[in-house]
Amino acid sequence: DGHGTVWLKLQHSSGWAYDRDPVTKQRVCEQVEIPMWQYTGQEPRTLLSAPKLNAPPLATPVNLSAGQSFAVAEQRVSADNIDFLRPQWEEGWVPVRTEDVTLCKPVVSKAYRYSQPGNGNLPIVGGPSPDAPVKGHLEPNEVFTVSEVSTGDDDKKMLKLVDGRGWVPEETDAGKACEEWPKVDTGSAWGWLLWLLLLLLCLLCCCLGLLAALFLKRKQPEKQMEGYRT
Repeated sequence: DGHGTVWLKLQHSSGWAYDRDPVTKQRVCEQVEIPMWQYTGQEPRTLLSAPKLNAPPLATPVNLSAGQSFAVAEQRVSADNIDFLRPQWEEGWVPVRTEDVTLCKPVVSKAYRYSQPGNGNLPIVGGPSPDAPVKGHLEPNEVFTVSEVSTGDDDKKMLKLVDGRGWVPEETDAGKACEEWPKVDTGSAWGWLLWLLLLLLCLLCCCLGLLAALFLKRKQPEKQMEGYRT
């Protein structure tokens, strides 16, 4: 908002939280890195009640759908050396692989922000094409995580939301709609680099001046000794 407070939309709730108290300005939320994985199987997979291939499914079945990305709360290795993942907010487990099939792969995610607030909400579509059916919307200034980038025949990029809501275009007819977040301030980076170079130059000049002073100081006694000899 206009007072320096960042509002965070909770993934598993309809509510919002702030990163710092609006009154005291004290930070109450910090960003943490959560490992993201994607279920790559072709059929829905029911979570197991324990990190073992022969474990029964959960009493209340919970399924991972094909292509679903999820945050991992815990990772364990079974006695037969198979990695198991426990999705966040769930009690069940899914194997990374069976004896001959890989079921899950890590997701390299990146944060983006919808940066065209004057154009209203940005449609979320069901596939990597702007013409795919609309499934939802991004709100102005919304920050979201991307698990995949697809480039079409027109060289325009579509961004896949890691939470499974769908895809959004990186650009629209009005220009760039989504930018990496936090945005890299190249001007500020060049400014800091310039100051660092100036500081190093000053230190170099000081060192050269000190060496010159020491050299002259050593030369003066030699000249005095030559005067006595003559």
